[in-house]
Amino acid sequence: MQESGGQTSIPRLWDPTILHGQRVKIIFDEDPFYYYVGRAEINEWKSDKVTSTLVIEANVEPYKLELISSLEDWTWDDFNFNTGVIRDWKELQVDGKRTIVAVGTRKSVIPVITVKSDNGNGIKYSHKGSTIVSGIVLPDGVNRNPDIVYKTGETVVTLEGHGSVSIDYRGGRL
Repeated sequence: MQESGGQTSIPRLWDPTILHGQRVKIIFDEDPFYYYVGRAEINEWKSDKVTSTLVIEANVEPYKLELISSLEDWTWDDFNFNTGVIRDWKELQVDGKRTIVAVGTRKSVIPVITVKSDNGNGIKYSHKGSTIVSGIVLPDGVNRNPDIVYKTGETVVTLEGHGSVSIDYRGGRL
């Protein structure tokens, strides 16, 4: 606290102007399983000795994104039984051939696929869904291939080789 002319003032703990113009992640209480990304603007700010009121406007991207990606841990407490999809695609072990079903949302997404093959030759990737992709060899490391897109509905993914694969996917809805 600071004293000035016999008055005590409490230093501002949070300055709302630091939010103005910044790219932010917004989660609404009414929709806790998704978030929006956009640029925030302080439209109105009123303050008195007891309270402050902020009106924040944001210009956001059209899709709301799932709060949990396929690589993040999820819990039953946070799971939405009406709209939720469990995607546990972290370090999937591939020993010869492995198939998974990727359930996509309305937003088309190019997943980030991380490969760690046992022999250094990568993993062969194929999928059938709204599009068909055959026999792309994904090298070890982080891969983002524009031919691999998950769209609405089921995509059957086949991985061939030996090693582990992580598929980072975060769906979105309008």
